[in-house]
Amino acid sequence: MTKHTILVPRSRDLKRTLKWVDELYRSPESDHYTFDFGQMNWIEPFPLLFLSANIRRFRRSKQEARFTATNYQTNSYAAHMGFFEAFDLHVGNKPGEAQGSDAYLPIMSKSIEDMNKEAGRRNLHVGDVLEGDTAKLAQLLSQEKKSHLVETLAYTLREIMRNAVEHSESAEFEYCGQYWPTQNKVEVAILDCGIGVHKSLSANPNLRITSEDHGLRLALLPGISGKTSGRKIQEYDHWANGREN
Repeated sequence: MTKHTILVPRSRDLKRTLKWVDELYRSPESDHYTFDFGQMNWIEPFPLLFLSANIRRFRRSKQEARFTATNYQTNSYAAHMGFFEAFDLHVGNKPGEAQGSDAYLPIMSKSIEDMNKEAGRRNLHVGDVLEGDTAKLAQLLSQEKKSHLVETLAYTLREIMRNAVEHSESAEFEYCGQYWPTQNKVEVAILDCGIGVHKSLSANPNLRITSEDHGLRLALLPGISGKTSGRKIQEYDHWANGREN
C-alpha cells in the first residue's frame, strides 16, 4: 500500500492557500492519503470554505483511496464552524449545526436542487427563497439589524447567491462569516464549485469572450447572461437583473 501525506497550509497566507489547492490536485496517486492540519492555525471565512470544498472534491475524486487526518485536535474554531464535517472528517459540528451569533455565521451548505424545489412548491422566485440567508449575512456585515445599508447589502448578496443557483451548475453553495469587534473587521465568503463565469457566459452565442478576465468584466454589466430568454423585461420585474431583453 502506498501512502502520501498532505500538509494543509497556514490559512492567513492567501497566495500559499491558492497554490496549495493547485498542488493538491497534482498529488501522486496513492492508496492512502493523510491530511496533516498541524500547520493550520486561525482560519478566516474564505480559506475556511475554499480549503474544505477542495478537500471534499479531492476526496470524491479518489473513491478507492483511504483518507485519514492528523493534528486537527487543536483547531477548535474550525471544528465549531463545521469545517471538518464539510469534507466528512467527523470532528466538531456539521455545517449549519452551530447557531451563530451577531459575531459569526458558521458554514452553511445549501442544496441548489432543494432551493429550486422549495421555490416551485411555494410558487416563489428562488431569489425570495434566499432572502433569509442574505439578511443574516447583511446584518453580520453591517452590524445593524435593519437599515438602508442592510437592504442594499442583502440585495447584492442575493444576486451573488442567485448566480450560484441559476448559472453555476453546482450541486450546492456554501457561505459563512466572521466579525472581529476589536479589529473593526468583518468578512463573509460565498462559494460554489460550479462551471465558472467564463464557461457560463460562453453558452450565450451573442457574446464573444476572449479571456477569463474579459468574462468577469462582462458579468458586471447589466443584462449580461449566459442564457437568452427572448422575453421583454418589465420595469416591475425586480428579478430581471442578469437576464436578456
